[in-house]
Amino acid sequence: MKKIYNDVISTGMTGLDALLEGGFRKGNLNVIAAGPGMGKTTFAMQFAAYIAKSGKRVCFFSLEMPNYQVKERLAKQGNADVPIIVDDASAITPKYIRKKLVTEEADVAIIDYIGLISPNKKRKISRIKEVSEIVFELKEIAKELDIPIIFLAFLSLNNGKKPRLNDLPLEIEKDASVVLFLHRGAHCCGVNSSDTEIIIGKNQYGYSGTIEATFDLERQVFLEKEL
Repeated sequence: MKKIYNDVISTGMTGLDALLEGGFRKGNLNVIAAGPGMGKTTFAMQFAAYIAKSGKRVCFFSLEMPNYQVKERLAKQGNADVPIIVDDASAITPKYIRKKLVTEEADVAIIDYIGLISPNKKRKISRIKEVSEIVFELKEIAKELDIPIIFLAFLSLNNGKKPRLNDLPLEIEKDASVVLFLHRGAHCCGVNSSDTEIIIGKNQYGYSGTIEATFDLERQVFLEKEL
């Protein structure tokens, strides 16, 4: 008998949903992390479009690219008319994010990316401490509003190294319920490989594991490989 999950939101990827016990769980913080050029933003947009098409209100905070570029990328994926709320304000804070999510009555938040979020109050503390506090505040917002929050994190990896959980800063990893890594090994070594691994490095409610996928360069989407 097929399980029915009432507290999760499907990712749109069958194998990934199976490992996540249905998808992204409401009230939790989720991380998509990868090295440069792996397609983190594209991957996140793919989730955003699928979730929005299912009737959920998705708020996409784009700190790296302006609204029109996000729309162009979505159009390339075939999702030009999907109703995603795009916020391209710069130097946003957790307080700003919470207010936006409440105003928009959002069901899901996606943030690109954690390294560009500013603290609510500037203090003389290290950036590592600031990020730790920001991540904790996002976790509290997810719990309060009972929605999944998904944020992107940059990993500094060289020579096509496959990411592992200890590559992610502890201040990020400790508050996340789910950590997903993207890896295209040959892509980092001068070969634009479409072969992709979607690695579940941490999962409090399901299983760890790896989903084999391909990256469709023309359509700008990740597709699970059939077993």
